[in-house]
Amino acid sequence: MMVDTYYLAFPTDKRYLQFMVYFILATQLAQTLLCTRDAFTIFARSFGNIQVLDKIHTLWLSYPIMGGLVALIYQSFSAHRVYKCTGKKISAVVVSLLSTTGFAGALTFAIRMKLNGNLSSCVTDIHNFIAYGVWNVASATCDVVITVIMVYNLVRYTEDTEKAMLLINKIIRLTVGTGMATEPLHRLL
Repeated sequence: MMVDTYYLAFPTDKRYLQFMVYFILATQLAQTLLCTRDAFTIFARSFGNIQVLDKIHTLWLSYPIMGGLVALIYQSFSAHRVYKCTGKKISAVVVSLLSTTGFAGALTFAIRMKLNGNLSSCVTDIHNFIAYGVWNVASATCDVVITVIMVYNLVRYTEDTEKAMLLINKIIRLTVGTGMATEPLHRLL
C-alpha cells in the first residue's frame, strides 16, 4: 500500500529514490517469505517436535539484519532530509550516528543469535540483551529525534495563511503519527 501511495504521489522522483523504495519493498517481501518458511517448518513440517521450536532457523537474518537494514536506509534518508530542512550538519550527523549505532546493534544481535544456535541459549545470554537494547534504543531515539526536528522546523517556518497552516498541520500529524507515536510503542512490544 505504501509503495502504491509513493508511486502515485511521486511518479517523477529521481531514480535512486525509486530504487530505495523498491529495495525496501523487496527486503520486506523477503523477510515475510523467510518468516513464513520458518512458521511452516515449525508448525507444519515438524509438528509435534518440541526441539524444532528452540531452533533459530532464519530468525537471525529475517528479524535483526533485514529490519536493521531497512531502518538504516530510511533513517539515513531522513538524515539527508533533516539537513536539507535545517541547513545544519550537526542535526544530520546526530541522526546518522544514531542510525548507524542501531544498525550495529542489530548486526551484533544477529551474530550473537546465529552463534547461540537456539532460542533458549539466546534468552540466557546477557550479551544478546545488550545488543538488542542498543539496537532498539538507538533506533527509537533516532526516530524520535527525526520527528522532533521535522516538526520543529515545520512549525518554525509556517506562513500565516490559513491554507498553508492546514497543510502544515496535516504534515505534522502525519510525521508524529508515523514516527514518534508508533516507533517507541513498536519497540516496547
